[in-house]
Amino acid sequence: MKKTLLAGLAAAVLCTCGVNSAGAVNWQQFGQDSTGVSWFIDQDSIKADDKNATVDIKAQDSEGYHFIATEEFNRKDKTVKDVKVTLYNPQGYVEREEPVDNTARAVTEGSPSEAVYNHFWAPTDNVTVDNKKDDSKKVDKKSDKKSDKKAEKKDNKKK
Repeated sequence: MKKTLLAGLAAAVLCTCGVNSAGAVNWQQFGQDSTGVSWFIDQDSIKADDKNATVDIKAQDSEGYHFIATEEFNRKDKTVKDVKVTLYNPQGYVEREEPVDNTARAVTEGSPSEAVYNHFWAPTDNVTVDNKKDDSKKVDKKSDKKSDKKAEKKDNKKK
């Protein structure tokens, strides 16, 4: 009877105290910045379509302090805004919740936000600003054949 009671008590403690910031089971690291902060994306939190995306992002320093931010991305405007930001200590307990101003900011080149943005909407090769294909790199097959024939004639003359 004591063993059953202790097992039940242990399970209750784990259920109530074991809930912390690492509750998401699908954190995938997508980078580390120059200060040693590791960046993760929660694959299970992703809600995305061709216009907008919302995702939980975690940034963790070498001591274990980390924040989890729910961020909303806008594809057309290439912007991101914080929906919720919470700071956690190394044990996973909430230190504080940061106030957010719900103001969109530009996704800047080389930033973790750009890496997440590209995770949803990877840049397409040869697409211009107005999303038309860039035909300037098309190969003219006729001119290629002519140059191939000229090269063959040169080789035959050498022999």
